Amino acid sequence: APTIPFRDLVIQKRENDLVGASFGRGFFVLDDYSALREVNAQTKQKEGHLFPTRKAHWYIPKNIVGNTGGDYYFAENPEFGAWFTYHLSREYPSKKKSRKEAEKELEKQNKDIPFPGWDALEEEKREEGVKIWIAVMDQQGNVVRKVKGKAKKGINRVAWDLRHSSIWPIRPGQAERSGGWRSSGPPAMPGTYTATLMKEENGTITTLDGPISFEVVPLREGTLKGISYDEFNQYITEFKDLQRRSSIVSDALDESMKKVKAMQVALSRTNVAPGTLDKQLHDLKQQLYTFEEKLEGNSSRDEIGERNPPTVGTHLRVAMRGMSTTYGPTPLHKQSMGIAGSMLNGMIGEMKTISTETIPALEQELKRLGAPYIIGQGMQD
Repeated sequence: APTIPFRDLVIQKRENDLVGASFGRGFFVLDDYSALREVNAQTKQKEGHLFPTRKAHWYIPKNIVGNTGGDYYFAENPEFGAWFTYHLSREYPSKKKSRKEAEKELEKQNKDIPFPGWDALEEEKREEGVKIWIAVMDQQGNVVRKVKGKAKKGINRVAWDLRHSSIWPIRPGQAERSGGWRSSGPPAMPGTYTATLMKEENGTITTLDGPISFEVVPLREGTLKGISYDEFNQYITEFKDLQRRSSIVSDALDESMKKVKAMQVALSRTNVAPGTLDKQLHDLKQQLYTFEEKLEGNSSRDEIGERNPPTVGTHLRVAMRGMSTTYGPTPLHKQSMGIAGSMLNGMIGEMKTISTETIPALEQELKRLGAPYIIGQGMQD
């Protein structure tokens, strides 16, 4: 807000919002200030305090604003989901920050700054900062989501987007990326949940406050009656398992293809004449191409935009859309999930044989022939 007088203040009592109008500048909304009512000497003294939260409205957010040009301004809505407001009574400085602050004081006093030592500097590089988590659990005590907050002294606020954790596979090097539609999982159902404020320091978890109870309620009743929340949760559980199995097959296929191509290069660098092993690697690569087509279709068709017959990926994407509305999955979504599962079941056994038997046997044969080491083969005798 600007540094200018506010002539009008209005409390929106239902939502506990404070609306202010500045002198000639505009309107400002302080969303849900109810936590300020709970601030007292006791909450300030606690290392961490989690304030009660209001009901969270359950719906599927949409962005329906198109290109409005450069003249039309509007403020963003509050972040969607359940809001958690918490207070931390202390800072959590890193070892490096603490050292730098101590060195500044010595510098002000015109004193010598000691060298901390190589071990201390190495500890600073390896240190992981303190993390603040809010663990959201359902009525059965199952963790639905771990929401990361700021480890900053004072009052902080973070929102849970009313979704489960992401079900998408994690690739090394990308584990800490956040944001985007893959950062969250399927929607959580309306009901009663609890939230607990936790601190992670050097791998040790400490409960700072909670649990507190809060409600997730539908924004409105739909015109059409959807499936029950229990059925919706069951569908989500089955889809998670299907997505996990699909990721396993896809990853095994990708790694197997990389290994076969690397083995062909390694074989070309051995001091043996071309023979049976070349044919075995060629046939295995063709088998993997067939698996690729079953998963995602004919790549030649894709290049020119020609439609492929339905694949595992096709049915999986249709099934995923069953979680994109508050109505829940339709019979079509359930049917697509069943078809994808049946197609995967026929591939899992074959891919497991290739990954655990065929490729290791070929690697041993290459080793016997004196082929160069292939990165990723692990420790060898």
